[in-house]
Amino acid sequence: MPSSLNDLQAILRRREFTPESLKEYLHQLPKIELHAHLNGCIRESTLLQLASQRDVTLSSLLHDLQKETHCSEEEKHNESHKDKINKKRRSLTECFEIFAEIGKCVTDLGALRRIAQEALEDFANKGVVYLELRSTPKILLDGIDGIECTKREYVETIIQVMQEFEVEELIRYERDMDSVKEGVVRLPMKCRYIVSINRAQSTDVAMEHAKLASDLVKEGNIYMVGLDLSGDPFKNTFKNLEPCFALARNAGLKSSIHCGEIPCEAALNDDNLSTDISHQETNDILAFRPDRLGHALLLTDVMFEELEKLPEKIPIECCPTSNVMTLELATHYEGDLVHGLQRHPRLEKWLDSGYPISISTDDPGIFNTDPTMELLLVAEALQMKSPLRIVTLIVNAIDHIFESDSLKAEIRDAMINFVKAL
Repeated sequence: MPSSLNDLQAILRRREFTPESLKEYLHQLPKIELHAHLNGCIRESTLLQLASQRDVTLSSLLHDLQKETHCSEEEKHNESHKDKINKKRRSLTECFEIFAEIGKCVTDLGALRRIAQEALEDFANKGVVYLELRSTPKILLDGIDGIECTKREYVETIIQVMQEFEVEELIRYERDMDSVKEGVVRLPMKCRYIVSINRAQSTDVAMEHAKLASDLVKEGNIYMVGLDLSGDPFKNTFKNLEPCFALARNAGLKSSIHCGEIPCEAALNDDNLSTDISHQETNDILAFRPDRLGHALLLTDVMFEELEKLPEKIPIECCPTSNVMTLELATHYEGDLVHGLQRHPRLEKWLDSGYPISISTDDPGIFNTDPTMELLLVAEALQMKSPLRIVTLIVNAIDHIFESDSLKAEIRDAMINFVKAL
């Protein structure tokens, strides 16, 4: 453990926090976001506007703005306990239905650029200093003459937004450093792109996307850092898609693979073919040794024991609100996310054992959350009186990012110095 982190931990052990000061501390804390789907980051107001412009009728799953099921922006910024109540229906199946509706609204490069820009703004405003945003390349309209764009243009549009945003962030940071006389100045955010392979699409399309990501990294595009496998876990198999990830690995790309979103073993006396298939699928994914695992919620105890024994453990991307809602853990608690997270199948065990994890949002627009709210939820569910464990978790998560050791060191130093000044 770096001595600078040891020094920071010693400082935090000497400090006392009230519930309110802990909330404020976590709000200002620099954060790492490693698991965020671009379409899932869409602001609800943006989605409603795009749907109206395109004559798309959204289901009540999406546009329910009633007070009891959706926090207002004022409540959200106040980080009140109401933020930890979410009665929206967000099972795994319902989330895939929502993504289909979002796709009907984001149909051109103008809309794509807008949701990408807004996603970066939202993450930066919550103190994220390093973001990896993932999205599946699509053929959209160019927004001018109705001509279709290429999938490469789709990816390059997102990367261009990232490039421009990083420049704006540096300008903002330097300006704030010159003008702010007291307190801390929010660190500038760096952002990177992960190409997602959607399980629901064909193997040929998956290989097309893997080659696109590989070509960009071979051309020296520093924003392209990884390949992700996501989507309906009942569609396709990793064995069919493994050549895509082997190709990407050979090109120098990292891999993040969703797994364990559905049970890998049947309940007692339950002969369930789907769990047998899921069990084999998860074993195939783990055998590939991806660089990170997404969610990994419902792996068997034997699988976790094998992960623990690995000399180089595979970090897990944990998304608390998403996990609670897709597993419907808060259903019997009137949507109380705190009680739901206390029933999380693995989180507390991961933290107690020191297993490498990161805390992310998954789909902040769909789940009505943000990076600060995720940390607050973890702190309250696990009854943390100090930010010590969360700060340690965030600093250690820098080791999981799909970047060079030199950039990791740069981010770590900046973050530790910032936190020391808080």
